[in-house]
Amino acid sequence: MASLLRQRGYFYAQFYDSSRRPQRKKIPLKTKEKRAARRLLGRMEDKCALGEYDPWTDGREHELFGWEPRPKQDLSTLGKAKAAFLDDRAHLRPETLRTYDEVLRLFVGFLGEGFATERLRSRQLERWLASTDSLADATKRKYIKHVGYLIRYLVERGWLEEDISKQVGLNECVIGKKGRRKGLKRLSRKSKKATGCKV
Repeated sequence: MASLLRQRGYFYAQFYDSSRRPQRKKIPLKTKEKRAARRLLGRMEDKCALGEYDPWTDGREHELFGWEPRPKQDLSTLGKAKAAFLDDRAHLRPETLRTYDEVLRLFVGFLGEGFATERLRSRQLERWLASTDSLADATKRKYIKHVGYLIRYLVERGWLEEDISKQVGLNECVIGKKGRRKGLKRLSRKSKKATGCKV
C-alpha cells in the first residue's frame, strides 16, 4: 500500500508493509508537481505488483527514476570514502550535512585520509572515542552514530563485511554507573553478566 506525502514542498512516496522493517519506507520523488508525483507513484505501484520494484531494497536506484548503475567507486581509503559519502548525501539539509562533515573530519583525521577502509575494525573506532575522553557521553554517542552511517555506506557498497559501529557499545557497560568510566573496550559475555548488563 502506497501514499503520497508532501514535505517542504516536495512529494514523497510512502510504502507500508507490516511484515517489513521498517514498516514504512519513504522514497523522495524530487518533484513539487502533484500530477507528476501521482504518475510516478502509479508506475511504482505497478512495478511493485509485478515484482519488478521493491521500495525497501531499490529505493531510487531503479529505472523508474532514470537510474543506471554507476561505475564502482574507489572507496579504498577513508578520505575517498568520506568524500563519496558526503557527495551521496548532498540532498540532505545543510545542517545535517555540516554535522556529518564535522564528525567524519574528526574521525578521518584521527586515522588518516589514506587509511585503508578494508583494514577498518571496531578497535579503531574505540581508540578514536577513547581519544575524546574530555567529551560528554552524549557527544560520544552522537559521534559513533554518525560514523555508523559511513560504515553502513561502505557495507552497502561492498567495501566492508559488516557494520562494525554496532560492536562499539556506549551504554552503561562501557561508561559505567554514575558516569564512572571503565575504558572503551568490549566486555565479554561473562563480564557483562557480572555488571548486570543485558547480554
